[in-house]
Amino acid sequence: MSNSGLVTYTKLSPNCDRPRSKKLSKITIHHMAGNLSVEALGDIFARETRQASANYGIDSNGSVALYVDEVNRAWTSGNPGNDNQAVTVEVANDGGEETGWHVSDIALAKLIDWCVDVCQRNGIPALNFTGDATGNLTMHSYFQNTACPGPYLGSQFPYIAIEVNRRLEILKTNPEAVIVPNTDVEVSAPVPEEVIQESAPVPELVLTVNIGGSEQWLGSVYGSQSDIMNVDFGYGGLLGRTIEGLCISLENAGFSVNYGVHIAGRTLPGVNSNNADMSNNDTGYAGKLGSEIDGVQMSLEGTDEFDIEYQVILLSGRILPSVFGKDANWDDDNCGYAGRFGQHIQGITARIVRR
Repeated sequence: MSNSGLVTYTKLSPNCDRPRSKKLSKITIHHMAGNLSVEALGDIFARETRQASANYGIDSNGSVALYVDEVNRAWTSGNPGNDNQAVTVEVANDGGEETGWHVSDIALAKLIDWCVDVCQRNGIPALNFTGDATGNLTMHSYFQNTACPGPYLGSQFPYIAIEVNRRLEILKTNPEAVIVPNTDVEVSAPVPEEVIQESAPVPELVLTVNIGGSEQWLGSVYGSQSDIMNVDFGYGGLLGRTIEGLCISLENAGFSVNYGVHIAGRTLPGVNSNNADMSNNDTGYAGKLGSEIDGVQMSLEGTDEFDIEYQVILLSGRILPSVFGKDANWDDDNCGYAGRFGQHIQGITARIVRR
């Protein structure tokens, strides 16, 4: 079994099953929930602690990366039955949630080229998009409670199937054909005017957690990818493991995050993102290694334009509602902090949002 000749970057992930247990017969498309380069996504998938990967990635410039050889099953959709049959791909977003997680025309065009290549090399005669898991063109949301691949890319699945199948039919009779993309189908949705006029980009939040029992800091996750349902890289933490430390920093921001945690019946002194340092157990992170966190509180300092939205998963598996920094109050157990005192936390996600 070969890999795609469209690949321009390779960084193989250790997170896979070797080899896949079923014949390759499907394509499953995901979105990154962020505008990551193929190199940045490769760095995330390279960490064994993330326990996630995809066979391929496509960024907004149309670069294609290989992370897991096609002969192997990538850990992408949280569904072994699907992923053992599917080649999986993560596609970058050039717009945020307010744009429906838009994908650039360049990335979408490259995705179609890549789908044609996968089908040709693996003997898949056509893509059958049924709108559910019974077809051979599937999306992440068919297998887990997630919004992936986002409204925009999800809306393009009928077009992707039609265009891929059109090209496959042409190539059957003329393998050397130079195919002109079908321009009669709308490829991209317009970006809302209010998004274009926004005065400043939303700063990136970087969140890192320390899991209990090992004093191990996991790989960082990013606010732009925040998704409490995305076990790949949507939150900080590992299923079934408690969190004992939390470190937050901001990229390209003129403000900071004040944050703190609750452990063993007491609230620890808060820390600030400007001092982020996982080796400094005084002011570099929130928490006390060896003590499980059961409450988290965050707020922003130095801005009226932005707020911070954050959410946790309890060790029991219960996902609590999001709370916002503007409501920070340890005495308010409805929306003043995230968590339930006495119930340990296994996952944390946070992102910067406009007020």
